[in-house]
Amino acid sequence: VNMFISSVVDWREKGLKITQQSDLPEVKFTVRGSADGKILLRVPDWTRNPTVKINGELVPCEIHNGIIELCRDWNDGDVIEYGMPMAITVHSLPDNKNSVAFRYGPYVLSADLGNSKMLTDVTGVNVTVPVADESISDTLEIKNGTVENWLKNVNDNFVRQGNTLIFSVKGTDKNLVFSPHFMQHKNRYGIYFRLNDGKND
Repeated sequence: VNMFISSVVDWREKGLKITQQSDLPEVKFTVRGSADGKILLRVPDWTRNPTVKINGELVPCEIHNGIIELCRDWNDGDVIEYGMPMAITVHSLPDNKNSVAFRYGPYVLSADLGNSKMLTDVTGVNVTVPVADESISDTLEIKNGTVENWLKNVNDNFVRQGNTLIFSVKGTDKNLVFSPHFMQHKNRYGIYFRLNDGKND
């Protein structure tokens, strides 16, 4: 399994049908039919310490070359639960370690920068055209401490709103709200930000 997308595999030669239900960071596989064989689960680069349960029982996760191998006699009704814990990770530009973007698990995060000076125009279809807004800055000042320390504690500085994929950021001069980039289709957004040490160091 390379892609964690809800889907069904009907393996007629083996008499197996495997249904994948994806709700990241959890993925569940339900087996219909009986056969022996291997199920290989990819371990993405964005997760650490994945877990696997078979029929509710935790099983060892030995990772070889980025793959967890499950080999057994599969029985009708077997359920595999694959947990892939997520965290905020930081991705800097090659030529500037303080110009960074953030990711939560596989999701690239972008900040909502509002919709001031956003105009709607028609070019066959309605499109929203941004006009330059000088009040918007791509620089974040760290209020206390250093950029290095702020980034070291990035998972404390990104505060998740309940069970959503929306995060508020603390410890900076701007009250930004980040969410997965695919959700940003009406407002301005920012992905890379330059981080500067605050004046209260």
